Amino acid sequence: MSESDVVLELKEQNKKLKNKLKEKNALLGNHDHQTLENKNMILETLHHVWCSGGCEGGVRGEEITSEMVAYALEYANRLSKWYIAREGNKMIKEKCDTGEYWSQTREERHEEYEKVWGDARTAITFARKKFMDL
Repeated sequence: MSESDVVLELKEQNKKLKNKLKEKNALLGNHDHQTLENKNMILETLHHVWCSGGCEGGVRGEEITSEMVAYALEYANRLSKWYIAREGNKMIKEKCDTGEYWSQTREERHEEYEKVWGDARTAITFARKKFMDL
């Protein structure tokens, strides 16, 4: 095989690889676009409902679908779990910074996690009740 044949073959392979890359990027772009559409749907649902009575004037924008409600509930559930976990992480960091974390038994640490997580759940419940009473 001559040098020019090798160059031609490499150019052809390069062309095929570029085409594959374009196809993959197009697939990823579609996935990103769908992800953004889903996220926007969640945000629309969360921000545009101000009435719980089901009246036509209680929402702004397009019709609310069961899919939109499911996305919003999943988003709210994830946010709640994140908040509870973050409170536990803050407690662990504080204890590690002071050295107290390693002086406790595993059971003692677990009891403290449960208390912090319980307090975080209570804070969410209290804030929700306060908000609902407005």
